[in-house]
Amino acid sequence: MRSDSAVRLVRRSVAAPPARTWGAEVRALFEALERGGPPRPGWSPWQVLGGPGTGKTALLVELAAGRVAAGADPESVLVLTHSKRAAGALRDAVTARLTPASGSAGGVPGATREPLVRTVHSYAFAVLRRHAAAHGNPPPRLLTGAEQDAALREMLRGELADMAEGARGLWPQRLRPALGLTGFAEQLRDLLLRATERGLGPEDLIRLGREHDRAEWVAAGRFGLRFEQTMLLRWSVGVTAPEATAPALDAAELVGAALDAFAGDANLLAAERNRIRYLLVDDAQHLDPQAAMLIRALGASATTVVAGDPDQAVFAFRGADSRFVADPGAPEQRRIVLRRNHRAGAAVQLALARVAARLPRSAPHRVAPPAADTRPAADGTSVRVRVLATPAKEAALIADHLRRAHLTGGVPWSRMAVIVRSVPLSLAPLRRALIAAGVPVQQPVLDTPLARRRGAAWQLLALRALLAPDRDPDTFTPEDALDLLAGPLGGADQIALRRLRRGIRRSVLEFERTHPAAPMPQPELIPDQEPIPDPEPAPEPEAPERYFTDAARIADEADWYGIDDGWTSGDDRTLAESAAAPRAAEHATAGGVAAPRVDPAHATERIAEARSEDDWLDGNASTPPLIDMSSAEILRDLFVGVGNRAVLAGLTDVEAAPLRRVLGALDRARLARKRGGGLEDVLWALWTASRLERRWAAQSARGGAGGMQADRDLDAAVGLFDAAAAYVDRLPRASIAGFVEYLVQQEIPLDNAPLTAPGDAVALLSAHAAAGREWDVVAVAAVQEGIWPNPRPRGTLLDTEDLIDLTAGIAPGERVSRAAPILAEERRLLLVACSRARRSLLVTAVESASGERDLVPSRFLAELLGHDDAAEAGAIPVLDPGRALVMHALVAELRGVVCDPEADPQRKGRAAHQLARLADAGVRGTHPDEWYGTADLSSTEPLWGDDESAVALSPSTVELLRTCPLRWALERNGGTDGDNPHAVKGNLVHTLVQALAGRVPEAQVRAALERTWAQVDSSTGWHSRQERRRTEAMLETFMAWVRNTRGELTQAGVEVPVDCVLPARAEDERPVRIRGRVDRLERDRDGRFVIVDVKTGKNPVTKQAAIDHAQLATYQVAAALGALDPTDEGAAGAADSAEAVEESSTGADEFAGPSSGIVGEPGGARLVYVAKPSSKEGATQRMQAPLDAAALRTWRDTIHEAAAATRGPSYLAMRNDGCRHCSVAGSCPVRDTGRQVTDE
Repeated sequence: MRSDSAVRLVRRSVAAPPARTWGAEVRALFEALERGGPPRPGWSPWQVLGGPGTGKTALLVELAAGRVAAGADPESVLVLTHSKRAAGALRDAVTARLTPASGSAGGVPGATREPLVRTVHSYAFAVLRRHAAAHGNPPPRLLTGAEQDAALREMLRGELADMAEGARGLWPQRLRPALGLTGFAEQLRDLLLRATERGLGPEDLIRLGREHDRAEWVAAGRFGLRFEQTMLLRWSVGVTAPEATAPALDAAELVGAALDAFAGDANLLAAERNRIRYLLVDDAQHLDPQAAMLIRALGASATTVVAGDPDQAVFAFRGADSRFVADPGAPEQRRIVLRRNHRAGAAVQLALARVAARLPRSAPHRVAPPAADTRPAADGTSVRVRVLATPAKEAALIADHLRRAHLTGGVPWSRMAVIVRSVPLSLAPLRRALIAAGVPVQQPVLDTPLARRRGAAWQLLALRALLAPDRDPDTFTPEDALDLLAGPLGGADQIALRRLRRGIRRSVLEFERTHPAAPMPQPELIPDQEPIPDPEPAPEPEAPERYFTDAARIADEADWYGIDDGWTSGDDRTLAESAAAPRAAEHATAGGVAAPRVDPAHATERIAEARSEDDWLDGNASTPPLIDMSSAEILRDLFVGVGNRAVLAGLTDVEAAPLRRVLGALDRARLARKRGGGLEDVLWALWTASRLERRWAAQSARGGAGGMQADRDLDAAVGLFDAAAAYVDRLPRASIAGFVEYLVQQEIPLDNAPLTAPGDAVALLSAHAAAGREWDVVAVAAVQEGIWPNPRPRGTLLDTEDLIDLTAGIAPGERVSRAAPILAEERRLLLVACSRARRSLLVTAVESASGERDLVPSRFLAELLGHDDAAEAGAIPVLDPGRALVMHALVAELRGVVCDPEADPQRKGRAAHQLARLADAGVRGTHPDEWYGTADLSSTEPLWGDDESAVALSPSTVELLRTCPLRWALERNGGTDGDNPHAVKGNLVHTLVQALAGRVPEAQVRAALERTWAQVDSSTGWHSRQERRRTEAMLETFMAWVRNTRGELTQAGVEVPVDCVLPARAEDERPVRIRGRVDRLERDRDGRFVIVDVKTGKNPVTKQAAIDHAQLATYQVAAALGALDPTDEGAAGAADSAEAVEESSTGADEFAGPSSGIVGEPGGARLVYVAKPSSKEGATQRMQAPLDAAALRTWRDTIHEAAAATRGPSYLAMRNDGCRHCSVAGSCPVRDTGRQVTDE
């Protein structure tokens, strides 16, 4: 529905429950209600017990509709249930029952100001509103779960800060490390809610904690007191916050507050009792103890009916207690048991009876299961239990089951459901498989906060950009600018984003050349840092300037294609370096090797370089020029309104398109704000300027995966406007900044129900979400041991389960089984899931010993089948589902027959004929031109021809070509992710290590790490802190290795370039150009070069692997060729010329020199693992001995073979140890994930 479209309200199409013929016990209840008259005072309810599908809800619908139709005041009838969904469905059913079948006017006689059906919490809230209005108090406000969670986390952060400053007595020592974790806040909130539901306040929690020596309960009770005081202060003193208009109560507190209102206001209780003459309670097994108390208080003077099933009590984790429905205190003559199942057929009823028979304790409404060999009556219903070999086959079987029911049985998609126990493990894979098989699936219930949903996140980012000029610069960071461009508003993919950033760099360079800026003032040094004097003419090797520009580039410029071990800072320099004219490199000689040299004062300047926050806020002249800013920083300044838009003039239309879309929307919103518009006005200006409405609406209409994403985006956008409206209603003077902070702090969603109509699609949901609903066809998936049942103890840090047991009468220390209640809860959950089926029930599991973990079918499958001998693994045979009723499966089978050389010719002919029919119908994959392996190769040309130029290889490439040439070819041509965070952090460590080796003071290196880390890893959680400590430990380990090896090694260079030519071995072979960069070059006592390669990985290679390490050996070959010796002119720097190739090819054996003492003789190589300290060496090392003449010749042959492997056009795929971490495994024919690739 577009915002400019006409709106027409329509009534949902709801069918009333079919009329039932009730037994004598139920007719007595109808007669009692028909007699009317004031009920006798005192609690004397009717109890209705019944299993799944026995008509408990239908009975309450007929009772409520019958009373209203008989002329009773509609406000005298109140139906209570446990959830909004159940209340909505029950309300619709009552309305449908009262509406004439002809659709003419009529129905409910009279009008009502109160809903006929509502949840217990909704009724409690209405009571509090009436109580406040009667006493002239402000109305109460419901504190949503998201708001309560955000406020609780904010208080925990404050208490962490207080304890850091020396506060004591807040929390026990053992709990302090957990205070900042997400899980602790969830457990604390759960403890407070469970206590409130049982009528326990913070004072009671403190008392129980002291009585039973539970320090965590005492601390939680004290926190609860502080939390209550904070909430009261917020609304009473008028602080601008979401809770600032009225007393805010959470859902658990609503019922308790209503009971307090009744206790303190006798007139209110009397008025409610006089108004409510018929109180009907559905699914009472899901109510908590306080809700039961509220019902008792109301029902003491009303005709009360309590209906439920203790065997379906599956919400104990939310505080529900089934004891109320099991024994509400009804007299014997008012107890009704419903035994006839109106929902399921005989086969489903038999399976349910078998499961229910194993539940603990007896129940009068349970149906005893027949003998094990009893066959159900043939009524067209079915129950199938299937065990498959893989999860993929399980998903295929479920898809086939649903498609057959729809295509051959005529069952609408909306009358089918797939139910799982574990949402994180099972829901997403099943959803993908069903969609791929052509089964439409309903939108899942979202558990993501509104601020993190794609359709709303971009609007919050845009609001932060509007606020940035008036607030902290960190309100909108360069990374936020890139996210806004890559989001729905900018619509830029990674290629478009890279194109835009490169265009900005080009435009800035052109702008600086045509508008030269005045010289920048000299930046100050780091406080308390002594100035570094000018260097002497021949100092020790200094740190190249690129060490710190590279560190900043790693964080700021993430638009390179990939990182190789031989990378240089060439294309990734800062804008200032790119604009600078080429300058001759100054060199300082140490040990005969030219090492780059830099002015130390300039290195200090780079470390100390930072914009003052006050200067940025004031917008004064200290803001750096464009040439000194990264492209992301320039984009950030453009979005916040302080950037120079002259940069846009140098961009092409294609480059500027995403940027102009974002700027256009921000300008429209900024104008609305300037004109005095409020939060909703600014949001509307953003939304209309984005033009996303028509695009998403069109995608939604087309359907498919894109349509489902569009539905989610539209839901998020509507949810954001709803949240803004509610926020402004509570705070008429609400600020945009307050609204943004209000949403960003939330960790749980405000409302997770999809707003779009479900349509004709299969429901895919958890067993808990399926409670109270029914479908014709139900598949219960992934019934695995360890998942269903899930035997994991439900223990918590705060011992919430012990508090629940204590309130239930179980004394502390009493020996009770923890496993038995968990198993009973899991069995009840299976009963609920299976009882949702009307006609067909499919229960599946997987039995497999491969993969990440063993999969074993659940013990519950044996109970469904009715025989105990199936409890062991393998007792139920593994089924091959065969071909599913899916088009692509049919095409695959037909193609398999056609391509099978041993197939019967007539069968092949029939398969070919069917493929031809499908091809004529336009089915993809049926025409031979679309088959893998039949299309012509795009090119048969090699990567390089037969000219005499050398083949360029880096030493790391040699190692990769030895193990798998195909991986080299694919990764070289776009198969790797250049933005891999592990690669970025690894290169940052290399940069800092090189700076330390270049004599930069350790304090300055740490300062550079501190400044850069927030941009490399923007998260603030424990993992980020751990990674930073690990990085700092690597630097310390490296320095320890340097100190421990100075007795045997002398530094000769850092980041030493290698560029030499290995001559061809024959006339028909091409020479190889070895190009790379040695992390660190040392000299041993004999003056020989030792190559050092710094590694940041945690697991060192074996000693034998180091001996055979191709990268180190290649560097040793280069050293033997004189690539590291400045006296060998032409060996480095001019090796790409034909003359150099000819000169180096004159000798028959270039490695036939003396055994020692020659300048080019290698001294070995080492791998230094800075992530693995060593007490003896500082860092763990792996050695490669110096290569003698024979070894050099062997490695020369290896290098030539590696170079030949790059020619193509075909590349060999080889299994090796790196296959587990291969980034291109999906295109590898030797891997299961890449079998679609052929070498034909």
